[in-house]
Amino acid sequence: MTFAYEGSNESGSGETASEAYDRCYAEHLEDTERVWFHQSIPEGRARDLVFDEFVACLEDAGVMGVTSTHTKEEIVKSIVRQTEGDEQALGDGMICLDDHLVLYPGGMFVD
Repeated sequence: MTFAYEGSNESGSGETASEAYDRCYAEHLEDTERVWFHQSIPEGRARDLVFDEFVACLEDAGVMGVTSTHTKEEIVKSIVRQTEGDEQALGDGMICLDDHLVLYPGGMFVD
């Protein structure tokens, strides 16, 4: 999926087309990101495959026992608890979560 922005100066404000583009881009960026994100949420078997990748990533970071029944908050607690004292493993675990946030869309955007 791609999105395009077209800038023009119809307001008569004296801003350049580039300035109008920048203003409109900033104004609509969150909506564009929200649509893209929600269209990228995997379902069914596709979600299972992404979750398997997530679990493998966590296990590589030293975090074991995460299942699809865990909430994002429970997973964060597991990462922190299981990597206590190992900043590299903690960072790796949190990167795994960040890389797989599409599995936990709730709270991704403020409504």
